[in-house]
Amino acid sequence: MRVLLWALVCLTVMPAGAQTTFFSETFDGAVAPAMPGSVISADASWTTSDASSSPGSGLNNGVHTGSSPGNMVLGPIDLSAALDATLSYWARRTSSYSADSLFVRAGTDGATFESLLFGGGLPTSASTWEEILVTIPSELLGAESVYLRFEGRGGSSSGSNVRVDDIRIEGTADPSAMETGFGFEAALDTPLPSPE
Repeated sequence: MRVLLWALVCLTVMPAGAQTTFFSETFDGAVAPAMPGSVISADASWTTSDASSSPGSGLNNGVHTGSSPGNMVLGPIDLSAALDATLSYWARRTSSYSADSLFVRAGTDGATFESLLFGGGLPTSASTWEEILVTIPSELLGAESVYLRFEGRGGSSSGSNVRVDDIRIEGTADPSAMETGFGFEAALDTPLPSPE
């Protein structure tokens, strides 16, 4: 009887979600102007720089410079356990780089980016850092590999630039969809050995 009751309880209890950081890039792990490893491709107009530190991690940030468009692609990001998620990043622009000239798109193959997360994702005021927050659409939740593409449309002069820093995806994770949790192996439900 106890086994039957326990089975019924297990079937009716939904796993509680846990707040998780699914992705974080501060650009501080690379020596400027090189890009860090999570940037899988970048147009030559995207580099890193420490010329204007953000209120977040400071140090380096990703910079798109000039009047020509250029893309920066980050990933892959594992959202297979995500119940919900929010993309956040710090951004700053020069007055010659329009506030509607940065688009953020997402896709699952690293080549096509069907989901527009933000069109015009820059601060309304020039020369000030602002944190931008965007909800990740439901069609990307549960995907094992998500890629972000930051599309800099370019400014009105060669010195125009936009800076982004501390790109993060945070949200609620489903522990039952994660490989391990709370010190137990999900497949075996046995305690993991303690580190020596």
